[in-house]
Amino acid sequence: MTTTIKAYSAIEAGIAALQQKYSHTPDCSTVKGFEACKKDYRDIRKVETALEKERKVQGDEARKHVALVNTEAKQIQERLEEISAPFKKARDDHQEKIDKAEEDRVNAIKDRIQAINNFILEAHNADSEGVSAIIESIDLIDCADNFDEFTSEALKTKQDVLGQLGQILQQKGQAESAERDRLAAEKVRLEAEAKQRIDQRINNLRMIPLDFMGKAAKEISDKIDSLKAYVIPAEDFGDRYSEAVGAQAQVIEQLGMSLQQAVKLEEAQELIDSQAEFDRLAAEAEASMEQEPEEAVQTFNGQAKSQPEITPLDVGQTEAKPTYQVKTRKESFLDEVYDWAEAHRIGSPAMAQLETIVSEYGII
Repeated sequence: MTTTIKAYSAIEAGIAALQQKYSHTPDCSTVKGFEACKKDYRDIRKVETALEKERKVQGDEARKHVALVNTEAKQIQERLEEISAPFKKARDDHQEKIDKAEEDRVNAIKDRIQAINNFILEAHNADSEGVSAIIESIDLIDCADNFDEFTSEALKTKQDVLGQLGQILQQKGQAESAERDRLAAEKVRLEAEAKQRIDQRINNLRMIPLDFMGKAAKEISDKIDSLKAYVIPAEDFGDRYSEAVGAQAQVIEQLGMSLQQAVKLEEAQELIDSQAEFDRLAAEAEASMEQEPEEAVQTFNGQAKSQPEITPLDVGQTEAKPTYQVKTRKESFLDEVYDWAEAHRIGSPAMAQLETIVSEYGII
């Protein structure tokens, strides 16, 4: 081996002599051999120590040289960079634009591919007609154009999306068909319920006259007023509104007839009640004829006065019979009887009978 460091030449030259001199290792099992081994090792270490010292010297000089080399190189580099800096900046700026344009191009292609995938989400939110329109739109996409090196990926994405959209379209069609059937059944049910409600309301309206049969005239009259004031809501009866209005008018007419009958019945009942009262009073008067005339007059007269007062009838004066002197004390008796009879609508035959009874017994 030949060294390039001159300071190492003398040491390198002595290595061959050392190898020859110390080619045999003493036997350390003996005292003499052990001592000889230690002495030989110290002699060799002296050469190693000398080499280490020289290495440090050479290293220090080398480091100083390297520092000088680096310093001078840096100074020169700084001057060169002053010259090259504008060129470097122009190059880097343009390269950045190139990189950005390439990034934008790639991203635009990936966005177009993702847009094809996005049709799946859009289809889930559309009806079958909308899904069909989406499929037509995807069919029009030309993957050989504007996809560059991503053409294969675009074609695969398009095929996958069309396959999924076909399944979605089938599911949508089935679901919509089932919904149409459900809505049709629901419509039939609601129409039947509405018809039933309208039938019931119209029937209830038409049954009102039956409910008021035998009712008092005032109750019937109040119900008529209530029906006249009630406005039938057209939205509740739909195309049967006219039928409901007609039923209302018919019920009012029927109740009007019932009201007339009720009034007549009540008037007839009043006549019956009045006739019965008159018959009772006449019977009492006839029975009392066995009493003194004055007492009979007082009995009948007092009962007549207990009835409500009305305007007296214009009746003629009847001559008193001289048998009993009571006309001067009860000269208004017959007028009061007529008033009572008029108030109670007593008929002419009953009145004639009363006059006969009064005359026969000499009350007047």
